[in-house]
Amino acid sequence: MILFSLGILNVRNRRFIRSLLKCSGGIKIKQEQLETVNEGKFVYGINSRCKDGSHIILFDCDSDLVYDLIVYYLQYYQDRYNLSEFHIIKSTNGYNAFCLDKLPFSLVYAILKGIPPCDRAFTDIGCKRGSYTLRVSNDKHYSSVLLPKHKPVWIRSNAHFLFFSNVCNFEISNYYNKSCFDDETTCNIVKYRSNKDD
Repeated sequence: MILFSLGILNVRNRRFIRSLLKCSGGIKIKQEQLETVNEGKFVYGINSRCKDGSHIILFDCDSDLVYDLIVYYLQYYQDRYNLSEFHIIKSTNGYNAFCLDKLPFSLVYAILKGIPPCDRAFTDIGCKRGSYTLRVSNDKHYSSVLLPKHKPVWIRSNAHFLFFSNVCNFEISNYYNKSCFDDETTCNIVKYRSNKDD
């Protein structure tokens, strides 16, 4: 069973959240809401925190003009820390990326801080909260994968894998050996305010 923590549904996101619930079966719903300084509509996001307190890398860049630069930095950190695959997602506002390796929060922060195209507000707010949240919406389209040049050394988050492959329908299962994953099936979806357009 997959447990997702969801805030109270609002009308604009109700269809998306309904589809999220249908494709995962047997989900328990728990309310969780982030306090933000932003005014705007409520949106939902996947949280970086794993059940054991480690984090996956979630990356946000609000520019279409820097794809090659994003790839350069993600490959640099992939090689430096023996990270597994980075998956790049095209969104309306730019690019997102994720890596399913379970890392200490301090390392995730250092990596994000070291990537100039990464949205600084995303990095700094996540640092203050102690976790990163990447907005989940219908505007995300799977773009590409950066395969590592070496054998990754980190355990990966099964819960986040299930979320991205089953809920977002990203075809990522071909890239993984399931023995490299933990057994967790719990990940958090949180509700927060954003003034960004879908």
